[in-house]
Amino acid sequence: AFPGALPTSSVWAPHFYDGLVLVGKTWLPGFGIEETAPGEKLLGGLLPSPPIRPVFGLQDKVESYKRQMRQKCKLASQNVPFLVGEIGIPFDLDG
Repeated sequence: AFPGALPTSSVWAPHFYDGLVLVGKTWLPGFGIEETAPGEKLLGGLLPSPPIRPVFGLQDKVESYKRQMRQKCKLASQNVPFLVGEIGIPFDLDG
């Protein structure tokens, strides 16, 4: 959350990357790492969730991307427009 009220003309523009692709420099359609939401809990709220979790399978990876984008929208915590500031893949994949 932001420390104070944003001007009415503000836009929330976070960046989004697949961290595993960014660091590993290769695309793995069957495996990914998801950034968990702040304060997320496991086992019915008994344990705090780790900051990342594995994702298996292409369809789950796509759903993970959607969850992470929704979370970035929620981080603004104010009624401001959301614009993806940057999204992409590294230029040096498998290279």
